[in-house]
Amino acid sequence: VNWSGPYTAVGGGVVVSDIIFGGGIFVLIANNGNIYSSTDGVNWSASSVGHNTGAEGTYGNGMFVIVDGNAEVYYSADGKIWKGPSSAGIAGGPNFGAAYGKGFFVTPDENGDIYYSKDAKNWLGPINISGGEVYSISFGAGKFYAGDVNGDIFVSADCKTWTKIASVSGSIDYITYPVTN
Repeated sequence: VNWSGPYTAVGGGVVVSDIIFGGGIFVLIANNGNIYSSTDGVNWSASSVGHNTGAEGTYGNGMFVIVDGNAEVYYSADGKIWKGPSSAGIAGGPNFGAAYGKGFFVTPDENGDIYYSKDAKNWLGPINISGGEVYSISFGAGKFYAGDVNGDIFVSADCKTWTKIASVSGSIDYITYPVTN
C-alpha cells in the first residue's frame, strides 16, 4: 500500500467518526454535521446533514446508512443526497455503529439492545443481548458480531438470535471482521 497526502477533505478541527466505502464511493462522517463523499479519495464534496456527533455507518444493498448519538438514522444511495433523520422503531440511544449483512441493517445501543431493518427506515427490536452498552457491531463470514462494555463478544447468524461466545478483559470498543483476497 502506498499512502500519500495528507489531504484536508474536512478542514481543521473536525473529527472524523467513520469512513465507509461502497458502490465506488467513499463516505466520510464528520462531527460537524457534515458527510463528505468522494469517488477518488482526494476530491471531496460536503453534504450538510446535521447528524449528532459520534455517527457511524455501513453500506449495503446499494445504500449508505449512518446512525448517530441520538438514535437517528440517515440513508443515501449516492453519499451526497441524504434522507432522514428517521428513528422509527429505535427506542434506545445513543447507537454505536451499524453493520449490513443477509439483507439487514443492524445497530446496537447503550442499553445492550440490537435493532434491525431491511430498509433503514423501519426498525425492529429491541433484542437485548447484553447487560451493558453494545459498542460495536460487524458482519463477516455470514454472521454478525457484537462487542460490549463488559468485554463480551456475541454472534448471530440472523441478527435476531444472539449467543455470547467469548469474554475478554476490558471493553470491546470496535469489532471488525477481516476481509482477505
